[in-house]
Amino acid sequence: MHLDLLRSIRKPARYLGNERNAARTPAKGDLRVGLAFPDHYEIGMSHPGLGILYHCLNRSKGLFAERVFLPDTDLEALLRARGIPLTTLETGTPVGRLDLIGFSLAYELTYTNVLAILDLGGIPLRSEERTREHPVVLAGGPCACNPEPLAPFVDAFVIGEAEYLLPELCRLVREWRASGSSRGELLRALDRLESVYVPSLFSWAGRGDKRGWRLTPPAGRTAPVKRAWVSDLDAAPFPDRPLVPFAKVVHDRISIEVARGCPHACRFCQASVLYRPFRERSARNVLDLALRSMQATGYEELSLLALSIGDCSCLVPLVSDLMLRAEAQKVALSLPSLRVGSLDPEVVRQVRRVRRTGFTMAPEAATRRLRLAINKDIDEEELLRSARLLAGMGWRSLKLYFMIGLPTESDEDVAAIVSLAGQIRREALQAGNGHFQATVSVSSFVPKAHTPFQWHRQASVEEAQRKQKFLQRSLRKSEFRLKWHDARISLLEGVFARGNRNTSRLLEEAHRLGCSRDGWTEHLRFDLWQEAFERTGLDPQELLDPFPAPDDPLPWEWVDPGVSRGFLLEEYRRACRAERTPFLCRGRCDRCGSCEIGANDVPWAGAGKTEAARIGEDVPRPPGAVPLPPEPAVPAPREGALLRIRLHYCKQGPMVCLGHLETIAVFQRAIRRSGIPVAFTLGEHPHPRMAFSPALPLGVESLAEFVDLWLTPSARPEAVRQALGPELPEGLEILAAAAVPLDAPSLEESIAWIDYEARFSEQHAAGLPRPSRADLEHSVRAFQDGQASLFEIRKEGRRSFMDLRPAVREIRIAEGPVLFFRIQRLHGSLPSPVRILEALLPPGQWEDLRTLVRKLDTAFAGFLGSSLGRTSGDTLSAGC
Repeated sequence: MHLDLLRSIRKPARYLGNERNAARTPAKGDLRVGLAFPDHYEIGMSHPGLGILYHCLNRSKGLFAERVFLPDTDLEALLRARGIPLTTLETGTPVGRLDLIGFSLAYELTYTNVLAILDLGGIPLRSEERTREHPVVLAGGPCACNPEPLAPFVDAFVIGEAEYLLPELCRLVREWRASGSSRGELLRALDRLESVYVPSLFSWAGRGDKRGWRLTPPAGRTAPVKRAWVSDLDAAPFPDRPLVPFAKVVHDRISIEVARGCPHACRFCQASVLYRPFRERSARNVLDLALRSMQATGYEELSLLALSIGDCSCLVPLVSDLMLRAEAQKVALSLPSLRVGSLDPEVVRQVRRVRRTGFTMAPEAATRRLRLAINKDIDEEELLRSARLLAGMGWRSLKLYFMIGLPTESDEDVAAIVSLAGQIRREALQAGNGHFQATVSVSSFVPKAHTPFQWHRQASVEEAQRKQKFLQRSLRKSEFRLKWHDARISLLEGVFARGNRNTSRLLEEAHRLGCSRDGWTEHLRFDLWQEAFERTGLDPQELLDPFPAPDDPLPWEWVDPGVSRGFLLEEYRRACRAERTPFLCRGRCDRCGSCEIGANDVPWAGAGKTEAARIGEDVPRPPGAVPLPPEPAVPAPREGALLRIRLHYCKQGPMVCLGHLETIAVFQRAIRRSGIPVAFTLGEHPHPRMAFSPALPLGVESLAEFVDLWLTPSARPEAVRQALGPELPEGLEILAAAAVPLDAPSLEESIAWIDYEARFSEQHAAGLPRPSRADLEHSVRAFQDGQASLFEIRKEGRRSFMDLRPAVREIRIAEGPVLFFRIQRLHGSLPSPVRILEALLPPGQWEDLRTLVRKLDTAFAGFLGSSLGRTSGDTLSAGC
């Protein structure tokens, strides 16, 4: 994406591409695949499935995968206003020129985003309107198990786990591109794949009533589309060089999948059905992946992922071994999905060795009767024991997740949330002997396809809001933080979670009215959704109660997740009787049917392993894996044993789109990757000890940025520069390095002044003419006379003014015109060049001009190092 475009939007670092470990350029003849996540960058980059598919495709010969995300509202408006198509991050290719684009469907409220991406890419929304010249549009992910709401817009759905299936499908598309055959022939070829659903080949027709419909399969298809699944996680590809984003994302860390599936059978949980049977990755494989990922990324946190991580058989020795290696690098470990009752004291002790990462407990329901109904049989004493354990080991916060609107729920069950949460907090306060913050998060239950509750009604918006208001009143004066999910969003989620093909009309109408980002409360336009319901004649409440009889046809009946309909129906009946079903997928089998699916010779299907390989066992290694020796913990050096090194670097090109905190994160991770012996800060959140020069305004180039590092005495300035330089992205270049006395003033305090230049283009983005030299001279005189030198400060409702003239030591105008100015300390700090230009230039011009501002040099008081900036005796030279 063009740099000038990025400089005029919020958070431009999201759109830079070229992140660490990203794919670079395609080979001639490669199939160009766009992996599209229909949400903002910070959400999509946190999704582990996207990283897995990115790795799978880019390691396959003849395929090149790039990423596509929904741009934020500011960039979307800019693209539409200028007629610029949406492009990929890796190569800036317009989305409409790709060979194939595949959407990851993780959440129903991203469906309008799917249409927005197609629209921004210039791709016809409906499959029937596309030609050979358009990309083939695929979709997969958990929401693909009910493909019907998106059926008119997607050419084919990948059902199940796609590590092996997607590369095969892409090769089929590559052969089709070379053959010159019709798009219809491709769709028929895709339909012959066992785990691919081609909706255009299934005819849809109503039956005369509002709920009635019928799907008719294509000729020759007699069995439903079966879910693909991976039998051996150790043999399956998994990234050991994850992407490292420039911008901060939601889950900004390494994520290693330890297990897939869940040995439990919570009846509300779609994932426990779609990812059966329960499979574990070997501890040796997890350890190898974690250590290689740490080395390749420089991340400061590692997360072990599973639907229920505490049920993994090798968790305790794995965590102990991981922390032995990670502690020396101050890499923290987080376990985001611990089931209540599986919280092992040894695991908690290991996690806190570096940093106390967050813990979440999800009782889901506050009474034993309701927990039995949803098949989450948790003992309250286990909840209290876990809270006491965490508080006693130093944790001061805990998140509690509950749901409202569950089947068979009563008002007494909702009221019990307040009492149970209060009891948990009291136990934690007593064990921790101090402050303890508990956050209660409440979401509205949404029945999902392929679960025992797929036949159950969903609570109305009014009913959900009534219960939310009760909880708000009850917890208002307590020490709890209450978070709740917008009931209107839950309504829309429910409409599409169990919608048939008729709901695609509602989706398309909402998109035309301007709906997108519907899962974000600040972006939700429910008034437009109400208008879309009216225009399409669909009743939202009727869509929340779609299947009053168990023998009604289901929109997803031609998708087979492997769990039989009879099993799900029996589980629903047990729920109504509040009867528990014991463990599944471990210790016994309840014949749900998942182990029978795909029992053939294809590499992505078969029975799961019965036991996880433990540390030290002789297990097969993935290609390229080699033993990694343990890294003993290194004690923190004493203050007197440290060395302080100052680095002089420049910030140019795309890196001017990095904010100050983003730049710090880039350096911190580069330092970890480089292996230089940096010292770490003390306290609960250790990080490399470093100090930067004052924050550079976003979009400003710099030839004179500085950072101080504290290292062990074995470090040498030139060696540090050579080790760190290759780890930094293009645009951040280390120019020099020198030792600084430990007792020298801080980097910011030692700066005497900074030199800047502002260059003016022929025409600004807003269409303003370039200022003449006479205009600039007039502005400078007005500033020096005090007519335009006051800067307004607003703080806590009060207004004050600061005269900026003492901060500007010198101003000079050269041909071009080019404005040079030198900023010195004012009241102990260095004003931003933004403030100076806002005072010097006419209102509204600074936003158009900041992309042309450059920081030229820095002068230090008392530090005489000509290679690291000027000394305070220098003056602004004409050669700047």
